[in-house]
Amino acid sequence: ESFYRLELTKQTEKKTEKPEILDLDSFWQESDYPEGRLLALLILEMGLLPSEILALKVADINLDFQVLRIKKASQQRIVTIPTTLLSELEPLMGQTYLFERGGKAYSRQWAFRQLESFAKEKGFPALSAQALREQFILRQIENKVDLYEIAKKLGLKTVLTIEKYR
Repeated sequence: ESFYRLELTKQTEKKTEKPEILDLDSFWQESDYPEGRLLALLILEMGLLPSEILALKVADINLDFQVLRIKKASQQRIVTIPTTLLSELEPLMGQTYLFERGGKAYSRQWAFRQLESFAKEKGFPALSAQALREQFILRQIENKVDLYEIAKKLGLKTVLTIEKYR
């Protein structure tokens, strides 16, 4: 019998500022959190996800050919290891997982705590794994790497999610 008119409030568009490339050279210096440091460097230099890093078995890493194999669901991809990271990975080659305790991979919570402690130590308390991956993308774009190549390195099916960084 009655009709009601609903007014939708207008949603303001979020103004997203273009993220800047941070000076993260201090990440290469010694740290009280060596695991957090290596996690940060793997994300920053290779664009890996924390879940991919934690699932990484030493058998999937080939230091001679400078590549590592990432298996995720039914797909796998081969990623080149930057020369600067080889010396960081070498001491860990005698275990099952890259990050492990008693032959079992660490949890995501452990990884995020390590990363958080390391980032705080280096003076970047707000830096997350996602922000580090964003830094990887920004640095790749700065080096004139093709968006499709970046998407391939990140394991993305399309370039849509990284289009905004162009």
